[in-house]
Amino acid sequence: MRHFLTVGLLGWMLFSCQDDPKGADAYLSEPLPNTPETVIQQYQAFMDSNRFERAALLSTPEGRDMLGMLAQIMAGDPPDSTIIHTQILDMNCTTVADTARCQCQLKDEYEEYQSLFKLVKIEGQWLVDVPEEDDVELSEEEWQEEQSPSNNQ
Repeated sequence: MRHFLTVGLLGWMLFSCQDDPKGADAYLSEPLPNTPETVIQQYQAFMDSNRFERAALLSTPEGRDMLGMLAQIMAGDPPDSTIIHTQILDMNCTTVADTARCQCQLKDEYEEYQSLFKLVKIEGQWLVDVPEEDDVELSEEEWQEEQSPSNNQ
């Protein structure tokens, strides 16, 4: 009887120490956030904890490529050294058709900074995209003009 209790306790401890106790694919069945703001919040949380495979669920194909490269770069670092906590202090999103541009004021353990997120709606789901260099340098008004349907004919 004592051995069953010990084995049961060890099994429970191993199960409770898993990264995802519901199962590795349980998060795939959960509904994804689907507004630019909620997608960014969840994406940033995944990035902070180095859960690149989960951040990829909220990324365009180009974004997934970038995450793959980032995961390879960080693979050599001790896991605890790359986990951070980012606060989103302010977020201002502008949406034109199926593209959103969100200027965010972020703060982590080291500094406060601005970051631009570009999102694209693909098959009804908002996904984080890799902003092009031109996107970062455009003012909000210039970006809206460039994205408006009358200028894309």
